[in-house]
Amino acid sequence: RDTNVLGLKKDSITAIAFSYPDSSFTLSKSKEGPWLVASQPADSANMQQYLNGLSYVTSRNFTDVQQGGEAYTVTYSTTDGAEVKVYGYSNNIFASTENEYEAFQDESVHVKLFKGKAYFLK
Repeated sequence: RDTNVLGLKKDSITAIAFSYPDSSFTLSKSKEGPWLVASQPADSANMQQYLNGLSYVTSRNFTDVQQGGEAYTVTYSTTDGAEVKVYGYSNNIFASTENEYEAFQDESVHVKLFKGKAYFLK
């Protein structure tokens, strides 16, 4: 089985959109370089920690449980116009468009990818 969940180059990411049942927000890279959360500067340390964690995301915690309908998503937009999505479900289950044949149930990876808006604000 393929353990790869996500593998993004942090310099190629131009925007990250989080969509939750009760809220949504987008992080965007400004032309000057800093990341913005709804036109507010993002916390640079947390932003770098998050981006650094996207380059090689794997899990061995496979699940055969397929949830009906996405509960929430995070969408990564890149410089080449591509979009990579991670779909999150209840019970720390998630799947990625980079590995569409596997679903995972892994709390540590789930917490790493799905962050709230407050995490990115100073």
